[in-house]
Amino acid sequence: MNLAARSMALAIMPMVAAAIVLSISSRSAEAGSAGYECRRTSSSFVHEACYDPNSKRLRLLLNSSYYQYCNVPASVYEGLIRASSKGRYFNSNIRGVYDC
Repeated sequence: MNLAARSMALAIMPMVAAAIVLSISSRSAEAGSAGYECRRTSSSFVHEACYDPNSKRLRLLLNSSYYQYCNVPASVYEGLIRASSKGRYFNSNIRGVYDC
């Protein structure tokens, strides 16, 4: 890489990093909006689970994207939170069952 290209790359890096942080922050704020109770998990697949008992909507941060599920009973959300393997619980009890 020549000096000019390297200088340009070094100048752009902070802007790219700031855009990534802003994107992640806005998704977290959106998922944690009014009515939602959000919990971070130690799972390598389900990173965060947000549930609104009034609308029965579940928002999950799976890897790096949020997904929304509809008409989810509170017992399913609680089961996910208690599950020793959240990925396995998600695949068996949520995926394809509560799609909006």
